[in-house]
Amino acid sequence: MNTLQTPFFLRSIDNAQSREALARRIVARIEFHANSCHPGPFDAWGAWLHRLSQNSGALQVRLLLNAVGDLAREVGIFSPYVIAQGLRISDILEVLNDARDYDSEFLLAAAREQTSVDCCGDCGLWFAMDDMEPEHGGELICESCRDDHYRYSEFHDCWVHEDRAVSAISRRGREIVIHEDTDGFHYDEERECLVSDEYEPPEPPSIIRQYHSSKPHFCARPDDWTARFNRFLGVELEVECGSRDPGEIAEAIHQSVNGGEFGRSLFFEHDGSLTNGFEMISQPMSLPALREVFGFLRSSELLSGVRSHRTTTCGLHVHVGRSGLSNVTIARAVTFVNDPQNDAFITALARRYNTSYCKVEEKDIEVAHLAGDRYEAINLTGRATIEFRIFRGSLKYEAVIAAIEFCHALLEFCARRETISTALNARAFLTFCANQLEAETRILRAYVDQRTAGVFTHSEAA
Repeated sequence: MNTLQTPFFLRSIDNAQSREALARRIVARIEFHANSCHPGPFDAWGAWLHRLSQNSGALQVRLLLNAVGDLAREVGIFSPYVIAQGLRISDILEVLNDARDYDSEFLLAAAREQTSVDCCGDCGLWFAMDDMEPEHGGELICESCRDDHYRYSEFHDCWVHEDRAVSAISRRGREIVIHEDTDGFHYDEERECLVSDEYEPPEPPSIIRQYHSSKPHFCARPDDWTARFNRFLGVELEVECGSRDPGEIAEAIHQSVNGGEFGRSLFFEHDGSLTNGFEMISQPMSLPALREVFGFLRSSELLSGVRSHRTTTCGLHVHVGRSGLSNVTIARAVTFVNDPQNDAFITALARRYNTSYCKVEEKDIEVAHLAGDRYEAINLTGRATIEFRIFRGSLKYEAVIAAIEFCHALLEFCARRETISTALNARAFLTFCANQLEAETRILRAYVDQRTAGVFTHSEAA
């Protein structure tokens, strides 16, 4: 058997496994031609070729490739175009990108019979057009060049070579990638980048953010008090701003309380139930810390024109972390707040009673710990906290702090073993506060005395 030189388009494949796999597919193609068109020459040594194609190793691959050249010559199908028929487009392109000019002409024709192909504008290799993407100059580039040397530009909707791609600020203030020669941009020395000629600086964002936007930013502030009582408290206070700009008022409070640091102590949110106002929401913290935070309520300058109590829309809600609260404690607290015998006391303290925002309904203590309507006087639907919703909004420091002290003190009162069902009344509660929680309820007890003159009757409390 004559040994001819292996065709270049096979020898040029460096990877031995790829070269062997391609040779096997070419053998199968030659077998088809030999059996259908020129059976004589193939019958003489076809069995040997089959055995050789099943082996591996450098010698066998070399012999196989030489045999491919011999057989192709004998059956008259040495043309790369003929051999390429029936091969996958990826195989043809792999050979095409390493072939000589003479072979490329035939292989390219075979490739184009299967799909649209084109040269990569960067590396110059052939690829299926479906596997390429446009670059800024209009040429197509392959995935490898794209990933290694280009940046995508949404502005141009194409890829820009890294040597010509620059960062810029769009008309709407977004950071984008553009070609360095793009018109309509100028260099901004302050930003140290190109900026759209149509760019207009946006208005500073209001400190008042969307409803419930503060939830991801809650960060409990522990101290000795929270460790002692195993408790964190949070406050939501709604206000109306009349004819004043809510953003201006919120910003002033933000600077005073937070020192300009977002969410340090208070968040500010929009609330659909308000006409022209906002809601202030505290971080989870201790009673002493809340006394300090809400000290801004003593500033008449900060709150000029702002209303909370004298509205039909504003409420004051106190959240208490569920940690350490048993079902018995929660049931007693719910029973206390909803008990008709305590309505005068609750009205004096909360400055309202049984509204659509804080429904009061007498409870069975055996099931009072179970969640119901989120608009009940004590909302139990939250997984992390229980929420006291009984209080009307207020801008008086003593009213707000008294409400917070009440929620804490009531839970402490209801957690005692000595607190039986018959003791769930205002007088027993206040006695406990004076004897056991004197420091934690000093503002609460003074506020209740001032609101009721020491007598718990509904008419005087109202």
